[in-house]
Amino acid sequence: MLEGYAAGLNDYAFAHPEEVLYQAAFPISPKEMISAYILSLAQMSGADRAVQAIVGGNVDLIPEDTLPKGSNAIAIHPSRTDSGETFLAINSHQPLEGPVAWYEAHLHSEEGWNALGGLFPGGSMIFHGVNEHLGWAHTVNTPDFLDLYQLKINPEDEDEYLVDGEWLELEERIVWLKVRLWDLITLPVPKKSLEEHLRPYARHRTRYFLDSAWCFGSNWGPEQWWRMNKAKNFTEWKSAMNSMQLSNFNTVYADKYDTIFFCQQRPFAEKNSWF
Repeated sequence: MLEGYAAGLNDYAFAHPEEVLYQAAFPISPKEMISAYILSLAQMSGADRAVQAIVGGNVDLIPEDTLPKGSNAIAIHPSRTDSGETFLAINSHQPLEGPVAWYEAHLHSEEGWNALGGLFPGGSMIFHGVNEHLGWAHTVNTPDFLDLYQLKINPEDEDEYLVDGEWLELEERIVWLKVRLWDLITLPVPKKSLEEHLRPYARHRTRYFLDSAWCFGSNWGPEQWWRMNKAKNFTEWKSAMNSMQLSNFNTVYADKYDTIFFCQQRPFAEKNSWF
């Protein structure tokens, strides 16, 4: 799926170079698309605000979102409607302009994929919408996805940290950031990245914190969405949901078989909450 999306995007960019705003971004690879999924889901989990707090030295005061926002969805059972039909109202509550502009698409194939709904640029399948059998909508919830840990640094060697009574070496590498200045020139700026044996971490002065988000190590969110796109009934759709790769969303469901559902997924739990 990702290879097909990348191939189509690259082909269009090659055929319409006048529409490409940043040539260096092409060709797009499936690996880059997976990275974008992981980064986006991490941002939705609050990782961006946590990193800002670490870099700013305010880790004890990670700010709450002062402009809370969210999507809305309503599923109405046919027993409650005058026409005897199931209703599903979806308000995605997403911007129509900017880098995360929300748009609608209709994806249809001869292999059982016929979904209509909304997604962000770079998405390779419908995020929420309908097919001829059923529909669903996501709303953002606030489970505990994120933990910050302070590493104990060796007072005699700041590149070592303590794990189970043993001093382990931090792995160091240089990341080159491309910084655009005055919209005229782009300069490469080196930034040292340190990693412990599990994952990268952010650093502020002499305080070291491990930023541990569930989605940093997960890349199966796109597959869950794809399986939801192709589901023909509640059993198949629920099976896709049970992979629990999109647990930072509440989900409202309705189908043509008189079934409506609300699901609040819980990361690291054995079961979802079904209502």
